[in-house]
Amino acid sequence: MFNLLKKAAAKKQDTRAIIEQIHNEFNTAGDTALKEARDIISRTGSPNEKAARLKSIGFTSLPEVSKMNHEIIINKINEGLEEALSTVSVRYPQYKFITIDMANSICKKYGLVIGDISLYRGFVPEKNLSEIEKFYGQNNELSTTYYRRREISSPMELSKGTYDALLSAGIGNVTKNRRPLSIAAPIKYMNAVGYKLNGNFLEKEIKDPIVLAKIKVGRVDLYCIVTAWGDEASDEIVVNNKNN
Repeated sequence: MFNLLKKAAAKKQDTRAIIEQIHNEFNTAGDTALKEARDIISRTGSPNEKAARLKSIGFTSLPEVSKMNHEIIINKINEGLEEALSTVSVRYPQYKFITIDMANSICKKYGLVIGDISLYRGFVPEKNLSEIEKFYGQNNELSTTYYRRREISSPMELSKGTYDALLSAGIGNVTKNRRPLSIAAPIKYMNAVGYKLNGNFLEKEIKDPIVLAKIKVGRVDLYCIVTAWGDEASDEIVVNNKNN
């Protein structure tokens, strides 16, 4: 009996360690992406002068010109990422952010899937419910989407400042909605009826829900980590704040 209890305790401890590891990877991914983007920008520097001259004349197929074009593209991507992550870090310092690619990579590593919160059928602890309600209580561009309705084309998303100005001017075709939330969790806790999962791997399941809000900053899509919990309602491993 003692051995069984000891094994159960060890298994529980192992599960909590994995959950903490997953939360930590989500929590630090944005900082890692920001550092990598800045490193790439600093290494790339200005375009090769000779390659630029060759390109201006018309030598567009030369290896050095192709290399320069590739570096310019990579540099622009990382400049956009650096600007987006820096912007949200200043605007919303109480939250951590992660790129879509990084979130997908972590989910693949640990056998999690990302879906709308309406598909989640697991348990939501009171603490985390309160944190989601607090997130929605902010009434800013992180928690709310602002739109101007158009008759022919799809609605145009607005900044909060533009929305407030149009509303004050009596423009009646503006509206706002709560920003939709997604959740990263084992497929076991998701209502996947009618949904197709790409890359379905049978792996050890860790009960590790992480609530995410997708936001576009410039041309960059990011996830805001709203809240996260582990395998128990009393789990204190939450990563929606800055590292202490």
